[in-house]
Amino acid sequence: MVIEVLQVLKRNMRRREIVRGLFREDVWEYPEDVLREAIVNSLGHRDYSPMARGSHVQVQMFPTRLTVLNPGGLFGPVTVDELGRPGIQASRNQYLMNILEDLPAGPNGATLCEHRGSGIAAMVATLRRLGMQPPVFEDRLVTFEVSFSNTSLLDQDTLRWLEERTRSQDLTDSQRFALAYLRHRSYIANQDYCRLTGVDSRVATRELSDLVERGLIRRHGVRRWATYSLAEVSQTFDTPRLVLRNEPRAGSAARTDRALVIERVSRVLQDDGALSVRSLSQLVQASPSAVRLALNRLIEQGVVEAIGSRKSPRRRYRWVHASSRTTKSGRETPPVNQTGAGRGPVAPRDSPGG
Repeated sequence: MVIEVLQVLKRNMRRREIVRGLFREDVWEYPEDVLREAIVNSLGHRDYSPMARGSHVQVQMFPTRLTVLNPGGLFGPVTVDELGRPGIQASRNQYLMNILEDLPAGPNGATLCEHRGSGIAAMVATLRRLGMQPPVFEDRLVTFEVSFSNTSLLDQDTLRWLEERTRSQDLTDSQRFALAYLRHRSYIANQDYCRLTGVDSRVATRELSDLVERGLIRRHGVRRWATYSLAEVSQTFDTPRLVLRNEPRAGSAARTDRALVIERVSRVLQDDGALSVRSLSQLVQASPSAVRLALNRLIEQGVVEAIGSRKSPRRRYRWVHASSRTTKSGRETPPVNQTGAGRGPVAPRDSPGG
């Protein structure tokens, strides 16, 4: 089943070139090892209880990203922020995972589940090596989703931008990689930095603080709620403050903060397409209630629409304003490919997914 799904995905994936030193290398739009690990994880860790047996693992291919969604949220004490850290492991289906460890993945002798307990870290390391963005995880208690972007963090424009911005700066590779990430995304937090670069939390804090001292990025919030953005971006607003979760607000500051959240939500929806309140809350580093208020205001303005019923856990919001600005990734469109593992192949790239 896993091999068949990978074959169908490869028939619908493009090839792209990456530069390694003096040479160019032709690679898949999404690394095959990363997709196999994500699909195996979804099959091995999904919920097989009687109430969830009618649900399927879904693989959806969009123009700018690919998602794998399975029934059942994270199991045991594992949280989204801990995914990829050494020693963090919990199996909902222990016997099934043991079977997947023994099943061959191809003629080279590899097995389907090669990185038991370290699969997420291996996925992130592969994406980092190829200069791609790290995966985005979303745990909704009854479902779990991992999303992969097909855009490169280190494209030619970003490399030129880095060279101009850091020419006189003595930065580490992880700091440069984080700056490239911030050029594509609005914010980065300590746990994002760790997952993106592979360093531990103490190193991440030290290197982020160094970037702040150099004037390359700005800090919003304090301690565990601190997030960081490019200095030149944050200076375009009336105030560098952004309301974070559980941060007290009052008077005119609250009104300014609401305007900032609306601006951030607008930008993220234009860049990343249809997203849930939880995903938006993580991306803009604001509370879910603040995000809902921003979405209601944007819906009233006619630039955002809701997808799905109000009480559905799969309810999404997307940018629909015809005069919206042009983005690097383009406005989100319905998925061009979709498959449920065990349900059959995906539709061709030029037809809508089911």
